[in-house]
Amino acid sequence: MEVSLVGPGYGECAVAHVGWGEWIVLDSFLTSKREPVALQYFDELGVDPAQAVRLIVATHWHDDHMKGLGDLVSRCPEAYFCCANALGSREFLSVAAALARTGLPDGGVREIHAALSHLDRTDSQPRWATASRRIHRSSTCEVWSLSPDDDAYTSFLKSLAPEPGTGQRPGIDALTPNELSVVLLVRFDGGISCLFGADLERRGWTALLRDDARPRSKASVFKVPHHGSGNAHLQEVWDELLEREPFAIVAPWRRGRGALPKPEDVERILAHTPNAYATADSSAGPAPRSRWVKKRLKNLGARIAPESGSPGMIRLRRSLAGEDSWRVELFGSACHLEEFAA
Repeated sequence: MEVSLVGPGYGECAVAHVGWGEWIVLDSFLTSKREPVALQYFDELGVDPAQAVRLIVATHWHDDHMKGLGDLVSRCPEAYFCCANALGSREFLSVAAALARTGLPDGGVREIHAALSHLDRTDSQPRWATASRRIHRSSTCEVWSLSPDDDAYTSFLKSLAPEPGTGQRPGIDALTPNELSVVLLVRFDGGISCLFGADLERRGWTALLRDDARPRSKASVFKVPHHGSGNAHLQEVWDELLEREPFAIVAPWRRGRGALPKPEDVERILAHTPNAYATADSSAGPAPRSRWVKKRLKNLGARIAPESGSPGMIRLRRSLAGEDSWRVELFGSACHLEEFAA
């Protein structure tokens, strides 16, 4: 079995080999060649994604998780596509369809719309993620969505309601997609589990822990949520959902002056486990542009994209035959979290 996390500093994608040539993909970003990074990785491995990928999960619609998702879904016809149940609501689909008709730059909402439109054309049904639902079963593992819960679903639909008196819907930026983040638990036969925390924040984790219906497993691999941010940290997650000193993997994030994880986040994660790794060795982004430069670029009609940097990959592998621990391989700019420069 394999769990790999790829990220250049803006964008992340996780892939998991669950045995017998079957793969799962979580989220997507584009390479410098404008190709979904998972497809590039499969090409390097000699894996045919059209046959091997069985499940694609969109954890939420933020741009750093969604670039290339529509292309990925269309090129993996044997895969089920899964996203939060609220994204299949009439209210969200109407907003997404409206955005798809505009001249706005491609974004996460439009990628979700592209994926769902492809499924509609091919008469395929997505699998909706809700709290404590088994969404996939293979010969060697089962995959559970642990979020979002009903309260998050209801809150999201309310946020889409037209404003009283005007009938106008709120802008998509006003919504709170992190509350709809899909946390996944992958449970392998033999008692080995991996927990993918998406970008779920503290309120969502509190609801998840209160859910009596969730499967009881402690994971040895943890994709740390929300790029290691403190707003996604809850001590009970480490106490109740994870093994002691799990393998914690983090995809840093940077955009403009914002950067995660912060020094205090790095210190907190390392206090919980010495087995912590980041896909990039720094969250420092490019120097900010002056106001004059920004104005000139805007006047020229130039599109300014986030600087992605050089992608790195953390690869964890372990034999299904009973190997005692995970083997760690680091590629590109990936590093141990102790070497990370915030």
